[in-house]
Amino acid sequence: MKRAILAAAVLVALAVPAAVARQAQPSPAPSDDAEAAPAGESSMDVDGDLSEQGAWAAIPWRTAFTHNLHNKIVHFPLALGLAAAFMLVVAPRWPAYAPAARVLLIVGALASVAAFFSGKAQEDQFDDSPFHAVVEVHQKFGIATAITLWAGVALAFWGRARRFLPVYGVLLILLLAATGFLGGVLSHS
Repeated sequence: MKRAILAAAVLVALAVPAAVARQAQPSPAPSDDAEAAPAGESSMDVDGDLSEQGAWAAIPWRTAFTHNLHNKIVHFPLALGLAAAFMLVVAPRWPAYAPAARVLLIVGALASVAAFFSGKAQEDQFDDSPFHAVVEVHQKFGIATAITLWAGVALAFWGRARRFLPVYGVLLILLLAATGFLGGVLSHS
């Protein structure tokens, strides 16, 4: 029974941020790739209703996986970190969650490294933008979140520090929420 609850909690923690992000996604911008469409047409120029031709035809497949890579990668440390934090908060009551929380912290911390480098690569597009100051604050919160995730990995394996893990979990939830909020502002504005 406990494993089923744990599995359900992990699935919800992974699915909710993705579903919320998917709802808030703006419609794709037309592609500037000259090879993708004949002259005078963009990949979004379609005759008739998209439901007739299929929405799959409107996806710019050449850049779908690599364009704005940070926006895709960042969901891993966010979801895994939140799931780990919630498990750490409830672990004093249900100690069986502690090993799963440690694994989630490790994977989330590793994903935070990829999120940092992909974010640095995407930072240039905001240089002349009014959102540049928000990018700077988001970057600082992101670095603090990554450091906090790695500190959680160390704390989770240090016997004496385990009693502080519920407090750490609450701190991690707040930090992830602030970082994710600022990232959402940048991504959806």
